[in-house]
Amino acid sequence: MENKSSLSELVNETAKAGFSRLSLAERRLLRASVGELASTSPVTGIGDTSDARKDGANWGRDNEVRASLIRLLCVNKAAVSHVDPRGINAQGAKIIGNLDLASVSIPFPLTMVNCFFVEVPDFSNAEIRGLILDQSFAPGITAARLTVSGDFSLQGFRSDGAAIRIERCHLKGDLNCAGATLSNPDRRTEQGDLDEGSGTTISGDDAVIDGNAFLWRSFTSEGEVRLLGAQIGGDIECGGASITHPASTKYAERGLALNAERVIVKGSIFLRNGFQSRGDVRLVDAQIGGSLALEGGRFENLGASGSNHEAPALTLDRVSVRGTSYFGVSSDSKPFEVVGRFSLVDARLSSVLVMDGAHLQDATVDLSGTTTAGLSDDGEFTWPSPSRLHLRRFVYEAIVGGTEDPRYRLEWLALQPDDDFNTESYAHLAKVLLDGGDDDGSRLVLKTMAEILRKRGHPHWYLSPLSWSEAAIGYGYNPTYSIGYSAVLGLIGWVIYRRSYLAGTLVPSDKDAYMELREKGTIPPHYPRLSSFMMSVENSLPLVKLGQSDKWQPDPSSRQNAGRDAEKQEGDAATSDALRRFSRADLLMPFRPATISKVAYRVGLQPGPLGLSSKGALSRTGTSPRFVRRFIWLQILLGWLFATLFVAGVTGLIKR
Repeated sequence: MENKSSLSELVNETAKAGFSRLSLAERRLLRASVGELASTSPVTGIGDTSDARKDGANWGRDNEVRASLIRLLCVNKAAVSHVDPRGINAQGAKIIGNLDLASVSIPFPLTMVNCFFVEVPDFSNAEIRGLILDQSFAPGITAARLTVSGDFSLQGFRSDGAAIRIERCHLKGDLNCAGATLSNPDRRTEQGDLDEGSGTTISGDDAVIDGNAFLWRSFTSEGEVRLLGAQIGGDIECGGASITHPASTKYAERGLALNAERVIVKGSIFLRNGFQSRGDVRLVDAQIGGSLALEGGRFENLGASGSNHEAPALTLDRVSVRGTSYFGVSSDSKPFEVVGRFSLVDARLSSVLVMDGAHLQDATVDLSGTTTAGLSDDGEFTWPSPSRLHLRRFVYEAIVGGTEDPRYRLEWLALQPDDDFNTESYAHLAKVLLDGGDDDGSRLVLKTMAEILRKRGHPHWYLSPLSWSEAAIGYGYNPTYSIGYSAVLGLIGWVIYRRSYLAGTLVPSDKDAYMELREKGTIPPHYPRLSSFMMSVENSLPLVKLGQSDKWQPDPSSRQNAGRDAEKQEGDAATSDALRRFSRADLLMPFRPATISKVAYRVGLQPGPLGLSSKGALSRTGTSPRFVRRFIWLQILLGWLFATLFVAGVTGLIKR
């Protein structure tokens, strides 16, 4: 009885407002509004009303509900008092006219399932308990600054030709667009300009959604989905969605698909499990309290030309993620794939960046300035082709998985463009390997970096100081090289000093001893004898004094002792017969004592029968005072150089 009484009073209120002739659908709407019909029944329309999105435009008079009648039920105080707390429930209705509920405070939910809106409904600045438009069609929705105490549900909803405008709205429940089909592609005016009302399907700038934003389960958008500066208390779930807004005109060169700059999400963002986009997915400056999961998502944008791999397809610059960051293979084995530019610049990822199974061969990837707890990839199949990877200032605390091999990681670094070469990426990789206990790998990376630096920008790279560092101490990582070079230098000095002494061109530095040697061919008994080896060691090692360089010097006279020259010639003549008898057998057995003696004499390291060395044309040059003097200068300079490089290598100065 109560429902019948309420229905009668409600009919009277509608009659007072001029609604004397009601359609069958309108009478059923009134009965449903007072609770006479179950909310789950198709209480409004008649006939075949299974799909308003497809057939609603052809529904007849019996299915029509005037928008002004619905407004009356929401605005008229007397009518509102008779509406059941479950709210207005219309199903299978064709809404005629403009449903204008702007700035109306509605104390009950509004449920309009499988309804066809001829015009764009207006909920801007309204307050409502809940708004359910599932399986319905409308050219668009105007709901800026709308406040909904419950959910705003658009499951299976379809719109065509205008955007769903929810700027600065406050939804205390979920925004549920699961399975919705939205279309508002770019259009041009008669003047050829871009129609400002086109190109966007959802406009949610600065929206506040306390629950989740569900754009999933075959959600399809032909146009940009925009959530600039939105605040989401739960997740943004786009699993299986398709958003298409490629660059098509000179006014939309970038082609923004999902634009959520500055979005704040307390939960996670899921663009996974078959998610597809054509156009840029832009999450610049996004703050994500949970995870960022893009496994199995495909992001494509080739620009207006259709072949530009630099056109932005996935832009995550300065994104902050507290949870996991997963860019890999989904549970159904679909890879994360980017065709276009993938930009993750200056991002802050608290956990490991997982790239296992990613397909980026057709992408340009920029990770410059990003910080992550670690990096996990799948080897060479993960990354783009050469010159399409940017790693400047990319910081990762560890390499996770089986791709920490320094040789592979060097190939990874080599994918960077030549004009973007940077030492930071090499130095950081070396640090990560060293922290992980791979000292050899770290040394290999730094040596490779020095090798590249040595050859970059130097047409005569072999003259670069780095070339000397590489040859002498292996860029500071093999300082023992310099010890070997010093040993070779000392050996050469020993040969030269020994030959010069036997040739008579290395003489005492003391004047009296020198004169006695020139006049008598001997030195005083008290004068230190020459040790060619000790003299060479003294000149090769700085600060080492063995008393040889002070006592012996190249002959200061421009001509050699004539008497010793004559004796030298006699000694050569006396031994010439012995040298002629140096047979083939001596060559086949070079380590026989006699053979060694003859070879040593020939090279000037051992005296002949008369105590003098062999002195051919080459020997005269190699033992001349001028040559020996210059060699001593060179040996001292090289000795200081090798010693300095050794100290720099041992202390790490060169490496730093």
